[in-house]
Amino acid sequence: MRSQNHDYRDQHKKLNHRESQTVSLLYQHVLGLRDLYWPCSITTWSFSQDVKIFLFKSYIIKLRMKKFIIKNKKRIIAGTAILTLFVLAFLYFGHPKITVSPDLLSNNSKSIDQGLGDFVIKIPKIAVEAPVLLDVDPNDKNQYNQKLKNGVALMTGSALPGSGKGKIFIYGHSSAAETSKYQKIFSELNDLVAGDDILVRYNGVDYNYIVKTKKVVEETDLSVLDQTENETLSLMTCWPIGTDKERLIVSGSLK
Repeated sequence: MRSQNHDYRDQHKKLNHRESQTVSLLYQHVLGLRDLYWPCSITTWSFSQDVKIFLFKSYIIKLRMKKFIIKNKKRIIAGTAILTLFVLAFLYFGHPKITVSPDLLSNNSKSIDQGLGDFVIKIPKIAVEAPVLLDVDPNDKNQYNQKLKNGVALMTGSALPGSGKGKIFIYGHSSAAETSKYQKIFSELNDLVAGDDILVRYNGVDYNYIVKTKKVVEETDLSVLDQTENETLSLMTCWPIGTDKERLIVSGSLK
């Protein structure tokens, strides 16, 4: 073991006194770990020459890098600051401007697509926009299932926007077995809260309704169809999603 230690010390004779002491302590520490994790009876175990040189070189590199950083601390800070400014300038001036098409924002704005017809409903918060089909009988399953493939339905006998009185009663699917563009049009209706906007365009005139109430009722509860003295709007869909046991009703009045 003494000859091995002597060989190792020869590797760092040219180091200054402080580095020599540090490396020696490191080596002695590793030897201590050897004795800790190996049985004392094993006396033939020792580090190879390659391992000792590797440990020696690794630690010297670490010391030299530390000295370099201390010596060039100001230059490193200045270089880092310049590089940071360069990156920020590139991101601000050199990065291409991203523009969003108005078509992508249309569902979040209050503009209504004129191409959907004379009677359209739009709910910006839940990205709903659909044509409203007139006079759809809720008791005729075949009729309303066909109609609801093309939009949402105004229940037969409902008031019309701008009438100044009565209830405008519109219903649509929260889910449907048949695939269509509007098969889940009202699936997020429950996300609406008091104060949210419901927009309607009828015969070229825009109406803005504000959500007032939200409730779930039994499918047999017909009180939700009662007309009102003032002009109101009610939206209905089957609830919970995927069932038809109950009805979710969202009601509002003119803003």
